[in-house]
Amino acid sequence: MKIVLKTIVLGLLLNSCVNESGARMGLFTAKSPVAVTIKGDRFIGWAVGDFTGSGTIDIQSVVDPSTTCVGEFRYISTWTKTGKGTVSCNDGSQGQFNFKGLTNLKGFGYGTSNRGPLTFTYGMTAQEGSKYLQKPFPELDKTIQQKKTINQAGRYAFPKIDWKKRNLCENSKYKKLCSRILNKRLVGLNNNPVMNKYRWDKGKIIALINVTKGENMSLLADPDKSYVATYTGKHLVYKDAGGVRITAFAYTDRYMTHFICDNSNKCTDTRTLK
Repeated sequence: MKIVLKTIVLGLLLNSCVNESGARMGLFTAKSPVAVTIKGDRFIGWAVGDFTGSGTIDIQSVVDPSTTCVGEFRYISTWTKTGKGTVSCNDGSQGQFNFKGLTNLKGFGYGTSNRGPLTFTYGMTAQEGSKYLQKPFPELDKTIQQKKTINQAGRYAFPKIDWKKRNLCENSKYKKLCSRILNKRLVGLNNNPVMNKYRWDKGKIIALINVTKGENMSLLADPDKSYVATYTGKHLVYKDAGGVRITAFAYTDRYMTHFICDNSNKCTDTRTLK
């Protein structure tokens, strides 16, 4: 643990806290944009790692936004910045990969899946990632650029959901439901039988809102336009160390589950709540 902590502290001193791709290094976590290519598809999303040397991946297809994938990764060696991980998607696709960090914020990887070979980068711009991703890369670059709008300041500008105005917990109709979820912990569970089960704390629930299918849900300073709702209906707003985020009330993926947990660690499956 001390070695991992020293590595991250050293990384903070030697590397910029924010790189050109938008990857960010915090005191205890690092977050990097991810680009993945698999035969016939491309995915964009985020990887978030912590000081333990492990982390999670959340990506979405830019060809079919209803296809989403989640995964986990861990460093095998923090000195060589090498590691491995797994990923599963709501269309039944599964994969495993190895990766190599070039810095504490960016790197590349290769792997296999039941859809064919996969390649990916994290913390890189489209130009940087071109030499690591499966070709034809210009097709990926074009897709990414089509999903971004640049404002005069040169930063990505997308309309954001005003979750405070949409907060259903201000409506007496949802008083009972909100009393069961507000200020509780949101926990995710991956129970894919062919992969190692794992669960992770996502943050504290602060609101309940309605979102329309296809609507962008990113609340980042530089929003990811590919992060869209896969259904119309109730969604959760939660807060973690990185800020405020919106997520599905109940996953449509049969392998993924959301739980609402109280301070005594008593948890309720969101699919049982109405």
